[in-house]
Amino acid sequence: KNRMIVLGAILLILGFVLKVQILWTIGVILLVIGAVLWISFLLATVATGVFFSAIDPLELRYCVSFPEVSRTTAYTVGFLLFWLLTASSALLSVAFVYPAEQPAPDAKDPS
Repeated sequence: KNRMIVLGAILLILGFVLKVQILWTIGVILLVIGAVLWISFLLATVATGVFFSAIDPLELRYCVSFPEVSRTTAYTVGFLLFWLLTASSALLSVAFVYPAEQPAPDAKDPS
């Protein structure tokens, strides 16, 4: 289930012990992405349950012109869309928390 997180932790530890920077970096990236996807999966599950508790997928056919789909297909598509929404939101949050490093300003001689 959590293979990406476990692999990230292993690479992180190996990079630290062996002092290999690329393993450390890949481990951190895998840990962050794995954590974001896991949390967004849980949030998408809750959002799908709440949404489809209030709205019957077969009633949506009167509002939106989709081809005829079953309830199971509508639940699946809804879950994937909620997961995409929560994952993209979480990844953007991580990207804004850790912005790219700014280049150092040139040192100017005051004279």
